[in-house]
Amino acid sequence: MKSNLIVPSRRALLAGLAGLGGAGLLSACGSSASVAGSVPSPSAGGSGAAQPGASARPADLPTDPERVVAMYATDADYCLVLGLPLVGSYSTSATDFPPYQADRLSGVQPLVTFPEPSYEQIAALRPDLVFHGAASYSPDQVEPLQAIAPLFAFDDRYVDSPDWRATLREAAAVFDRVGEAEEFVAAHDARAEELRARTAERWDGASFAYMGPIEPGVFYVAQANMQTNLTLVEDLGLTLADAVPATVEERRTDISYEEMSMLADADIIIVRTNPREGTVDVDTEATEQITGSPLWPGLPAVQAGNVRTISGDLFYTSPLTAQANLDWAEQQLLA
Repeated sequence: MKSNLIVPSRRALLAGLAGLGGAGLLSACGSSASVAGSVPSPSAGGSGAAQPGASARPADLPTDPERVVAMYATDADYCLVLGLPLVGSYSTSATDFPPYQADRLSGVQPLVTFPEPSYEQIAALRPDLVFHGAASYSPDQVEPLQAIAPLFAFDDRYVDSPDWRATLREAAAVFDRVGEAEEFVAAHDARAEELRARTAERWDGASFAYMGPIEPGVFYVAQANMQTNLTLVEDLGLTLADAVPATVEERRTDISYEEMSMLADADIIIVRTNPREGTVDVDTEATEQITGSPLWPGLPAVQAGNVRTISGDLFYTSPLTAQANLDWAEQQLLA
């Protein structure tokens, strides 16, 4: 059965949301499991506690792994940037990878990772590292993974953090790949600076709102600290419309089409698209329900032709989704 919900976090997605295909919308929930390989927080006791700006590497984690499995798309992103060799990765459809990263994952095995990891499929790949940054599995799910290979997870400071640069640097310190991380950050920031100048010339600080379907007649407006909003504001200098909530806790998931006038001050409206269940192909039905509302043509952004669609895969935070959001902005806002 198709779901029109939208998941805001890797933690919530991997906590057991079967069949959502990256398209659910729940508040961030669940607590991280304690897993071997997680980076201890500065408040943890003992000599192994990480200090601010540094990472402690558990003894069982390989510094130079040769066969890595990524349990979610953003986990794969960190591995790709740091040059950790992937043999298997989360797949939206269990057969294909999200389009923004598919060309980078040629030869990598698509994996089923939720609601229950396919342990036999993972074990058959003979990994020497399982990269599960979200740390969201229950203890009885973690144990079989640990029996397969050492398991890396971020400390809670970095789980679902909107700061991909800090999270990338944390993983880079653990796996002795600081140079790769800094090279990526520098290249991203240089490109963002160039695009920011073009954005200022084209849009002059225009306001925008990112919205997405929930079910027929109902939509949501994405919170300020999801990846697309952060990219457009912090990297490119656009401003948020008044309807944009500051946090996921303040976000409503019950906005009816009759309330579309809340988007009247948005110069640009961005509409999320999701894949059809079991595929990576865009499900246009939910988007057409929004744009088919009789109130839709009355919005100033619609009248000005300033409506853009964006893949839901770019909602989540990682270095490669940040890069893909810059790609999207250049193609959709600056072409």
